[in-house]
Amino acid sequence: MTAPYTGGCQCKQIRYEIRAEPLTLYVCHCLECQKQSSSAFGMSMPVSRDAVVILQGQPKQWQRSSESGRGVSCWFCGECGTRLFHNPARNSNITNIKPGTLDDTSWLKPVGNLWTRSAQKWVILNEQLLNYEAQPSDFTQLFEQFQSEQNCMMWNPEDYAKNSDAQLKWARELRAKLDLQGNESVLDVGCGDGKITADFAVALPRGKVVGVDSSTQMIDYATRTYADTKYPNLSFACIDARSLEFDDEFNLVFSNATLHWVDNHQAFLQGVSRALRSGGRLIVGCGGKGCAVDVLQVFSELVASKPWSDRFDNFYNPYYFYSDEEYAVWLEESGFKVEQLALVPKDMTHHGKEGLAGWIRTTWMPFTHRVPENEREYFISSFVDTYLEQIPLDKDGLAHVRMVRLEVNALKP
Repeated sequence: MTAPYTGGCQCKQIRYEIRAEPLTLYVCHCLECQKQSSSAFGMSMPVSRDAVVILQGQPKQWQRSSESGRGVSCWFCGECGTRLFHNPARNSNITNIKPGTLDDTSWLKPVGNLWTRSAQKWVILNEQLLNYEAQPSDFTQLFEQFQSEQNCMMWNPEDYAKNSDAQLKWARELRAKLDLQGNESVLDVGCGDGKITADFAVALPRGKVVGVDSSTQMIDYATRTYADTKYPNLSFACIDARSLEFDDEFNLVFSNATLHWVDNHQAFLQGVSRALRSGGRLIVGCGGKGCAVDVLQVFSELVASKPWSDRFDNFYNPYYFYSDEEYAVWLEESGFKVEQLALVPKDMTHHGKEGLAGWIRTTWMPFTHRVPENEREYFISSFVDTYLEQIPLDKDGLAHVRMVRLEVNALKP
């Protein structure tokens, strides 16, 4: 997502717009936030105060002291009571948006937890986030981590399209196992540049194909590239895999080379269960346990060395490579009947140093985008050189990468 962002209260009398990018996003477990949200915690999304514009209505305000003792001006709808944002006295340049009031919340991903010492006992804190027992005196780490993650996920669709032949090959292998009649309705989750989704649309001339992805860059590219005049049965939408809101609409939900980016697979599976018709099928191929171990090993060596180590403070691996045993439990909990579930070794190849560098540049942004742009190509080149020292090119000049695919074929009864 990119600015502007719109939101409003529950009764829709107040509407606002944010005309700049957020500074960070975190969860607060203080007692005041628990009361304010009538829940176990609240979320805050700091933005520049000048960037917040009220489009409709006039919110009311009241003053309170925060748990840390500082003054806070709280703004809310006088009709429905929805809390919209806070203006902290300690910083007159910041407004803390209550991000649940945004029109689109699918992209929200907090980078930290505050006041963990007063968190409800049943709340499970993600240890990979920035966690603070109370109010941090300095928010710099929260700002930097959020900006780093936002930059990491700024996909380059054109570059991805040039370096995703393996993904298309694997997708066609998965599709070949299906007995498609040509009239099915298909949801492609994590459609990326739309190449695979369009391939489905051609194979299903009497059907309907919808591609969804959380990246606005990818969706814009796919929509431009695969025009509805040539693919009348194809459409795209910017939707997060964890927030599928379709109901009894599809015969097949398909996802290829995507879900290893997603932290909450249970939410994905529950959304798929709602989206599928009875007798519908889920086909998934994504990175599984043991995937890209050599790549990750080289990255771990590189980021621990100079001059790169200073760029990777508080860095955590954002990939989620799950086992078939874990997935079997989640599928059963979501009501699926498993027909095939396995970890499948794959040999990915790239054409020489340039091909390997292109793949690293395109798909390993959580690592590469921690490095300033003027140093990035040197970082990628250092990775490629180190990798090929350990796993040299073969006699045909190909670079090999050991991958492991988690492949799922499950039926909704």
